[in-house]
Amino acid sequence: QTNVASENYKDVNVDYVPLAEREYDFIFYSVNTKFLERLERIKKYIDDTDKCLFIGLKNQTDTPTIHFEPTMHIHDIMSNEMRKCRYTLVFSSELADGNIITWRYYECMYANILCFILDEFDPEHKYIKNEELRNYIYISSPEEYREKIKYCNEHEDFYKHLIELQYQEILY
Repeated sequence: QTNVASENYKDVNVDYVPLAEREYDFIFYSVNTKFLERLERIKKYIDDTDKCLFIGLKNQTDTPTIHFEPTMHIHDIMSNEMRKCRYTLVFSSELADGNIITWRYYECMYANILCFILDEFDPEHKYIKNEELRNYIYISSPEEYREKIKYCNEHEDFYKHLIELQYQEILY
């Protein structure tokens, strides 16, 4: 069941990019050799109609849309590219799931990408303080992810509200 945003939006100064101006549906990036392993997990959530931006090391695979050399700073490449994206998934390796939070979470939130968090990444749902946001962005299946992005794509005001709630999470 899809949650409906409350009408009580807080004023947040977010440099919002409208959905229609975002070139990519999905972004994923990795700076280590786990890219291919993580890509296999991602493939369960995206489909052939999604326009995806994958950013990774040149020596990993031909899959990434943007390659970079290991000596380059990934943030120099990503600063403009990330704002062209709508959604991402937050997870880690099976070893770290439930134990740590990754930089990707904060980077994507700051870039106004809606971050869906896999339940196994944070089984106790402890990383998100705002209850409305927490109830929407934690997902347990690819079907739930697809349902929620469909709703957001059809209700941009709600998408923007979630972006604002995310932004509050990193400010406060």
